[in-house]
Amino acid sequence: MITTDELKVQLAEYHTAVKDLEEALAIDASRKRVQELEHTMSRPGFYDDAELSKKVFDEVGDLKGKLTRFEKLQCRRPKRPSTPWARLWTSCS
Repeated sequence: MITTDELKVQLAEYHTAVKDLEEALAIDASRKRVQELEHTMSRPGFYDDAELSKKVFDEVGDLKGKLTRFEKLQCRRPKRPSTPWARLWTSCS
């Protein structure tokens, strides 16, 4: 049987791995890029150039997909949230 201390160590290792993955995937840069592209999309005349607007929509879709997958990974929770070590888990809604 696994102890609470062993679980704490495993969760800490998981947290470190997720942070490393966040850096490797440039998650902050992706969030910033989505904001920039959404601002571009709000400008007058953006939709006049169908080729450019498609390119921007495709990039936003790709980035949002990557961010969603990362956030799902980051927000995984234990199946039994009432356990003493559950408070160590990332809280997501």
